[in-house]
Amino acid sequence: DYSLLAEIKKINVKIYRAFSLENKLLNIIIPKFLQRIGLRELADMLRVPDQYAGWLPHAVIKGINILRKEKCKALISTSKPEVCHIVALILKKVANIPWIADFRDPWTTNPYSLFSSTSYKLLSLLELEVLRSADIITVINKTIKKQLKLKYREFLPDLEKKIVVIPHCYDFKDALKIERVSIYEGQVNKRLINVVYAGSIYGTRIDTLHLLFKVLSDHKSSFLNKIKFEFIGPSTAVVKALAEKYKIFNELVFIRPFMEKEALIEYLRAKADALLLIVGYTPKDLMTITGKIFEYLILCKPIIVLSLREAEAYNVITKVKYSIAIDKPSELYEKLNIFVKEYHKYVSIAKSECRKLLDELLKVYDASRVIEKFSVLLPLFAHPLYF
Repeated sequence: DYSLLAEIKKINVKIYRAFSLENKLLNIIIPKFLQRIGLRELADMLRVPDQYAGWLPHAVIKGINILRKEKCKALISTSKPEVCHIVALILKKVANIPWIADFRDPWTTNPYSLFSSTSYKLLSLLELEVLRSADIITVINKTIKKQLKLKYREFLPDLEKKIVVIPHCYDFKDALKIERVSIYEGQVNKRLINVVYAGSIYGTRIDTLHLLFKVLSDHKSSFLNKIKFEFIGPSTAVVKALAEKYKIFNELVFIRPFMEKEALIEYLRAKADALLLIVGYTPKDLMTITGKIFEYLILCKPIIVLSLREAEAYNVITKVKYSIAIDKPSELYEKLNIFVKEYHKYVSIAKSECRKLLDELLKVYDASRVIEKFSVLLPLFAHPLYF
């Protein structure tokens, strides 16, 4: 979302850009050709540490020049993409300054990533060196911390001591721009409930979508003219194909193209009667927690959540009394029916509870709180700058 660049310009920070070699030839055409002739391992190796490998040498050179010019006292690298950690690893070796490696997503333990055996071994070696060399590692939840500790316990027995959990954050000042209560005026008596999903559909979310669409198809007569589902984002082709398969497209399921952040939030504020959050029903989905959760919460609208009870996202979203969590696929029809019948109750709870909820979330997940936690870590370093 390039509209977010405008926000960066508002703050006092220098931005340096480094050339990157990625292009369609290196990232798509050559890998597909190699896979077609049976050389998948080689195809994967072209994208180590990730698809932005072409940025690595240019970013390192740029980084060394910046360190010499600016006299930086510390490094912070954030993934994704993971190439950022490799750039920081090299700069750490060159300059010997403190380094915080921030994992917003898991790397080799990411359940949505597919690796060949060779690339997995190489990426694991790179990840091990990042974890060994970084002074502090930050992760967004205890699940990722546990996975790293378990995977590398033989090589880094004391790894746990330098892993700090700093939860996912959201800039809640956006919430102050939204007229929460007024969005319900004139809508509570609507006959047709418009449930909106915003974002991509991939991995196990596609499987979950199959389950949802099958229930809607099997009970089409129960839901028609009572509820509809609208999907907004880059995955509309996937949604359309599935909806057509279950014969519910343009009846119970509708699609809209990708929208930039501000336009999307305004659309959700004005047009959505409820929101759909798809986390998933497999163990792979337990660590999922994205900024979308908070974007949903600040809108103060009823939320339908498809998630296992043990998932990180479930623990956050079920604090909201105006959400309905469906933690078992077998309960999809029953709980959707309850939601349709009791929709006005969820709206009333949202109107009365939302302000209190946002105040509680601010204490834990607001971006300013996360920045404070990073700022506490940085003064721990007192190493001189070496070249």
